[in-house]
Amino acid sequence: MERPVALAIIFVLVNSPVAKSESLDFQKDCAAEARMVVQDIRSKEDTADVNPILSPITPVSRRYLSHYNFKFKKCLMLVEETQYAANRFQTSLSLIDPHDRELYAFYFGKSDKDKTGLEVSPDMCVLSFPAGQRLCTTRREFNAFVARFMKN
Repeated sequence: MERPVALAIIFVLVNSPVAKSESLDFQKDCAAEARMVVQDIRSKEDTADVNPILSPITPVSRRYLSHYNFKFKKCLMLVEETQYAANRFQTSLSLIDPHDRELYAFYFGKSDKDKTGLEVSPDMCVLSFPAGQRLCTTRREFNAFVARFMKN
C-alpha cells in the first residue's frame, strides 16, 4: 500500500508545474549564458582578438544551440561555424560549457564535393567529456557523442 502512494507522490512532483517551471528556468538561464558567449565572441572578432574557444578564422556563418543537461548538471552549447579559406568551405563544431568556457568536444573538417559531410575524415576531432579524452574519426562519430549531452 505504501509503494503505490510513494509512486503517486513522485509522479505528481515530477509532473507538477513547479518541476516544469524549474526545468524551464534552467533552460532559460543556459540560453542566456550561451547568448553571452556568442556576444563575447563577436566583440572579440570586432577588435581582431583571436578567439581561443573557436577557430580564429572569421566565419561565413555561425549557429548555436544551448541545452541544460540535468544528468550532468551542466549547461552546454553546440556552436557550428562555417568558414571559407583556401578555396574551400570548412566546418568547425564545438561543444562548450558556456559558464566556465570549457571545451568538451571539437570537430574541424573541410568539405569534399564528392562526399557528404558525414563521410569526410576530419582534420581534427577530439572528444573529452565526461571522462578522459579521445580522438574521433568521422563527423558521424562526433554527432553521436554530442547527441548524448544535448538531450536528457
